[in-house]
Amino acid sequence: MTALIILKLFIQNRNIYNRYNSYINTTNITKEYNNILLVIKDYYNKFEEHNYLSSDELRSWFHHCNPTIKDKEIYESLFDRLDTLDISTSVAEEV
Repeated sequence: MTALIILKLFIQNRNIYNRYNSYINTTNITKEYNNILLVIKDYYNKFEEHNYLSSDELRSWFHHCNPTIKDKEIYESLFDRLDTLDISTSVAEEV
């Protein structure tokens, strides 16, 4: 659940992503979460004027960057969980 909260926080606010991204130990998360983190990084690098990333944009950009990825249903499940996760920025930052 913590990894999902971090993803939600990172897409809600680019400044928080910039502040905390370097603290993420990618060896402690699944490859799916790591792949999504890489897509978030790619998105923010490509669209420097954007300060947040909607769930729909994340899903679209992910599939754009990974058109042949296997286990699409795993990612779709993660995106669905991310869509329904309702957590405030202050609580997410505390986590």
